[in-house]
Amino acid sequence: MFGLENDSFGDFLKDLRKQCGYKTQKHLADISGVSQTTLSRIEAGIQKPLPETLKILAPHLQPYTYEKLMEKAGYFDELKNIDQSDTAITIAAHHDGDDWTAEELEEIKKFMDFIKSKRHNK
Repeated sequence: MFGLENDSFGDFLKDLRKQCGYKTQKHLADISGVSQTTLSRIEAGIQKPLPETLKILAPHLQPYTYEKLMEKAGYFDELKNIDQSDTAITIAAHHDGDDWTAEELEEIKKFMDFIKSKRHNK
């Protein structure tokens, strides 16, 4: 997309933030609602971004999608390393509170489709 080549997600996020026109962490924080402290800690490599944080940031860091940010942050690496040759894997999700909404179920389905599509890209 941007041709960014960084060793850490923090460096990647910093470069992407600037390329998207957010000169400062405060600017992105004000626009997205993610705290400047959180952005600072992620860019410094002190903390890994939570999936919820990436979901909030994604609309402001186009053309990167939520899924691409999740992949860049390393959330899909663990799934790649699982040997699935003869092993059936059950993935379960726990949700505190109300039942899943139709929108949430659609997002889960998109995520599952994304994971499946990665099989064909190996």
